[in-house]
Amino acid sequence: MSKIVHTEIVSTNAKATADFVAKMFGWKVQQMTMPAGMEYYMWNYPDGTMGTGGGIGNTSSEHRETSPHINIFVDVENIAAAIEKAKSMGASLVTPETEIPDGMGYFAVLSEPGGCVLGIWSQKPSK
Repeated sequence: MSKIVHTEIVSTNAKATADFVAKMFGWKVQQMTMPAGMEYYMWNYPDGTMGTGGGIGNTSSEHRETSPHINIFVDVENIAAAIEKAKSMGASLVTPETEIPDGMGYFAVLSEPGGCVLGIWSQKPSK
């Protein structure tokens, strides 16, 4: 199971983003009752722990007006396998697998179906 280190995910289609992260990373996602005009989902890990879980919302509502954004990296076992899985679910590759200097690992950046860009990270290379 993959985990992230940041909480807020804002996209042009909160439901598509919620569905994507549930299927891609195995997270539990639940729609929340929010003030009028705001679609919002809470997510946590399937083992019931909240960890660094958080929320998923839309870019436009009476409560906010912003561009899609996400500022997270999700740990995965194998970046190449995660890229292929993401592509099969409608994501596109923004940045290919790249080594981080000083032995800090490897990352890639994806754009998921709701328009958010997010990173995946692994300590070891795919090769």
